[in-house]
Amino acid sequence: MRTAILAAAALLVPAAAVAGSIEPEVLPKVLAGGKDRPTVVLHAVEDCADVLVKLSRDDGKTIGTRTGPMAAGTSKKIPLDLPEGREYKFTGTLEVKSDRGEESIEVSFVAEVVVPAKLSLNESKFSLEKRELELSSTRKTSKVDVEVTSDRGEEIGTTTVPFDGAAPGTPLKVQWRQDDGTVMRIKVKVWDTDNFFQSVELFPWHILIPHEEINFPTGSFKIEAKEEPKLTSSVTLIQEAVEKYGRFAEIKLYVAGHTDSVGASETNRTLSLNRARAISEFFRRHGIRVPILYDGFGEDALRIPTPDETDEVRNRRAEYIVAVEPPPVPYSRQANWKPLR
Repeated sequence: MRTAILAAAALLVPAAAVAGSIEPEVLPKVLAGGKDRPTVVLHAVEDCADVLVKLSRDDGKTIGTRTGPMAAGTSKKIPLDLPEGREYKFTGTLEVKSDRGEESIEVSFVAEVVVPAKLSLNESKFSLEKRELELSSTRKTSKVDVEVTSDRGEEIGTTTVPFDGAAPGTPLKVQWRQDDGTVMRIKVKVWDTDNFFQSVELFPWHILIPHEEINFPTGSFKIEAKEEPKLTSSVTLIQEAVEKYGRFAEIKLYVAGHTDSVGASETNRTLSLNRARAISEFFRRHGIRVPILYDGFGEDALRIPTPDETDEVRNRRAEYIVAVEPPPVPYSRQANWKPLR
């Protein structure tokens, strides 16, 4: 009787070298959700009349199957159906019939259908300026890779941080290195101890479109004809930005409306929201095809600080922001971006 230990790994790993008619190997671990299953592969070194596979799982389940005749140089796959999320140990034998007679090979291995890791980013610990972030995984972590891409589509930094099997839920603190350049994308790959990875992409990049402010009639969100050329000019700049940067990511346009401090705060928020929507609708009618989102901040973010009930034209404004993810808003409340339908 020969013995073959089939080692568990994240890739197909050959069995220990054995002399005989059959050499077994195993694909022991696969990610749940795909078509692959853990698989025992039998490679015929010589012509075989038959191979009887008898396996026992550590929960009492058994597998028995025959391959039938196998010509030298051919292989036979035996998929293993397993519940997700638990490692199972298999032991058993391969009973081989060939011209050299009958032989028995003992096998032992572990296999698992791995539940993919879930990643959680601690947004409060992300700093583009300090080049650091923190996240956690639901699986043991072996390392984290960081790839940084500029707004020109060039790689400007790669960093690998080892974590030596950090337990699930452990805060994974990462600092990355990069060359000079404007960061568009940060791709983070979190590798588990079975050599599978899950990734998350961050897009901290955004640009403000310079423009001339629209003058709305008092209390109104109607765009007057004489103001439309200002928006038409902005359409051109937005389209140029989309064409330039849309090669690297899915671009969106965010329109933020603001008012001065004249009037009730809630009324101003509603008015600024309606004005932002009116501008967004103009952009859509005039050829902006990327997703447009808008919100109104009223007097929550005065450009020029003033007392209440102050008529200040510089505070009656809008912002046109081209970005991939919702841009940061240093205002007194969180943004509630609404997609333009």
